Amino acid sequence: IDSLLERYLLALDPVDLSTPSCVLVTNSVGLIPIALLLLGPCSDEWSELEIDSSGMIWGLLTLPLGVAMAFVGISLRRVVSATAAVVVANVDKVVVLLYGVLFMGDGLDTWKGVGCALALAGGAWHAVARRSAPDESASFPQGPSTEPMVQFQECTGYSQPLCGDYPPQ
Repeated sequence: IDSLLERYLLALDPVDLSTPSCVLVTNSVGLIPIALLLLGPCSDEWSELEIDSSGMIWGLLTLPLGVAMAFVGISLRRVVSATAAVVVANVDKVVVLLYGVLFMGDGLDTWKGVGCALALAGGAWHAVARRSAPDESASFPQGPSTEPMVQFQECTGYSQPLCGDYPPQ
């Protein structure tokens, strides 16, 4: 539902917000449940928080990358279908998981392996299905239809677009 709503609000019936504004709104709204969790059931986690200089440096270095990912995500959702956005998100999760296994020493158990295989298979299936599907753009008119104007012209013999009073004088 989330991807369909994003696709609708970003491409089909776009909201009147620039990409930076959408990024700000998305990240600000995401802070609300995190704040509620940290103030409520996860409030004990604050006592375990330790920040040293290297952690602070890495945290600050990741901020521009997070902003860049948010911009790319909003821009991507404006140009691809909701299904394609879900496929990209799933493949992204697999890449992050594999990065953790290969470079960070994370473990890969059976369920993680099955999840990666399913996500990659779903991405491949979507790519094959999109490639073999007929061109959908031919079945949808681009821009406003001119058929009513043509019917009006045939019926009345009046060939100029109507602006102002009707009927023409």
